[in-house]
Amino acid sequence: MASFNKIVPHVNQVEVNPFFQQVAAQDNMKDYGVQIEAWAPFAEGKNDFFFKTIGEKYGSMDLAIMENGQYNKDWAKIHNMPEEAAQAAVDVNAKKMISVHNSKFALARHQWTEPMERILATSQGKPYEFMTPMIDDKISLDDGTASTAISFPIWWR
Repeated sequence: MASFNKIVPHVNQVEVNPFFQQVAAQDNMKDYGVQIEAWAPFAEGKNDFFFKTIGEKYGSMDLAIMENGQYNKDWAKIHNMPEEAAQAAVDVNAKKMISVHNSKFALARHQWTEPMERILATSQGKPYEFMTPMIDDKISLDDGTASTAISFPIWWR
């Protein structure tokens, strides 16, 4: 793109994941100062393999910050569906989970509240604590007790 355009793009979205690194493309974009944005970063829908492998290799995690939102069935490999984010938190053995990249309007065809409602429902009964802090809320990963849940409002309703 940079060779055939007067203005070099700042960002280029290409498929990059653990199984398809595209080293030459990354090097080329770096030469032009183009930032790469990964398309299908979770290995083309191999989320179950990808996250489970991380969980098996590294044991439990204190916190998983999971992308959940702006999804669309027409481009399902770019963003996690709420149920996929919840399962990924289980697969990486997360003790606590926060959902990010949700409740935006951009290109998604879902209601603003849908990602949070779906992941909240899916998180019921899971082995992690689902946390819903608002911007600027302070959280503690070590509150000094073994099972004290931090209470957050359901702010998106």
